[in-house]
Amino acid sequence: MTLQARKLNLIQELLGVTDVKILSRVEACLKTDKTKAYEKSLKPMSMNEFIGMIEKSREDVRNGRVVSLEDVQREVTQW
Repeated sequence: MTLQARKLNLIQELLGVTDVKILSRVEACLKTDKTKAYEKSLKPMSMNEFIGMIEKSREDVRNGRVVSLEDVQREVTQW
């Protein structure tokens, strides 16, 4: 059976489910698997990368490349 056929079969099964608990378990399972896959793709930052980011941030502050909290709050109200 192809992946597409399996998906269609699963959809048909889900359409027939009337027990909310079953749907909740399926949703939880999908969420858990998505989270695990995402976490597996993450790569820890090296100490050198971390220090580099800090140095760049300090340089940005020294050169005025910052946005004030008030400006950010004003902008957020327009979203």
